[in-house]
Amino acid sequence: MTRTLYKWLISLHPPQFRGQFGEQMLCIFDETEANAQIPLLVDALISVIRQWILRSGVWKWMVALVGALMQMILATLGLLQAMRRVVHAIPLLSGGSSERSPPAAVLLLQAGMVTAIIMSEMVLAVSIARFGFRRLGRSPQRKQVKLGRNQ
Repeated sequence: MTRTLYKWLISLHPPQFRGQFGEQMLCIFDETEANAQIPLLVDALISVIRQWILRSGVWKWMVALVGALMQMILATLGLLQAMRRVVHAIPLLSGGSSERSPPAAVLLLQAGMVTAIIMSEMVLAVSIARFGFRRLGRSPQRKQVKLGRNQ
């Protein structure tokens, strides 16, 4: 039963990795005692995840996503700080006193601006992911199909 599970985990590895190390992994598993096979199963599962992430380039997307999220968070925090300073600097917006918190309408305006910025960045990211950098801003090209007649 565990050998079948281990063989299945080996089959989930990328083909290049499986071809290079699959037989060795199965041989090591067969030579291992029954009580030590569970750690090998866990290791094979971790190896499957690691190999698919590293070989497929998903890690590049994850690093880019983390970088983009950090950039959005920092930009949003900077924008909120700047808006807070503007609200406290203008007596009309802060209600006449610089020590009072800004009115609800100003906070709602701030939240709306931050939401608009985040949504526009998400639309840009999705359009780049879907169409790529080269086709961004261009209309899709249509292929001309020539209709031939069989005579």
